[in-house]
Amino acid sequence: MNKKELVAELSNITGITQKDTENVINSFVNIVIDELKKGEQISIAGFGIFKKVDKLARMGINPSTGAKIDIAAKSVPKFVAAKVFKDSF
Repeated sequence: MNKKELVAELSNITGITQKDTENVINSFVNIVIDELKKGEQISIAGFGIFKKVDKLARMGINPSTGAKIDIAAKSVPKFVAAKVFKDSF
């Protein structure tokens, strides 16, 4: 399912217009991004936790040439599914 299909499905279920539904989804994504940038996490009971994880700098190897390369430290978003969500499969 892509974003367009998600918007259509949510719109059908809730009775909200597709434009308003898309605005809600976009707002949710923007809130998650803003909170993660601030170092906060977002926890949704029964669904999961969105959080920022810091990865340390490390050495890597270019698989084509075998040359060693430095991989810089960086922060990445991470989603951890709640037990209820995982157990639903």
